[in-house]
Amino acid sequence: MIGYIRFDPTGNDRVDKILNAIESAGNKYHHTSDWSDDSAGGPTELDQIQAAANAAAPVEDPKKDSMSLNEELQKQQKRDQHELARITGRAIGKEIAEALILIAKHDTSSISLGVDKLLRKIDSCQD
Repeated sequence: MIGYIRFDPTGNDRVDKILNAIESAGNKYHHTSDWSDDSAGGPTELDQIQAAANAAAPVEDPKKDSMSLNEELQKQQKRDQHELARITGRAIGKEIAEALILIAKHDTSSISLGVDKLLRKIDSCQD
């Protein structure tokens, strides 16, 4: 289109259609406030620009987005579970080691206390 507003083609058909709609509106109406004039009937210049932009916008599949979000949430939950298991394993290991140290002291009261503590810890891990 020849006029006082001219855009060079970008090579992207979708973008070029938007630019053509803007170019057309700018060459028909000097003021952008006139681009919404619907006195001629049919779509306004703004309607045509919006339609070109809508056509250029990628159509997102809401199911795909929710599946991706769900998959990411599941991955994060799995990472959290692994981290919790690692931390818990360290804590349990430390408590078991403390109980074994008490047993290793060969002190009668310590052996009893150590065995009781060790058995309680083993029982709590099985629950």
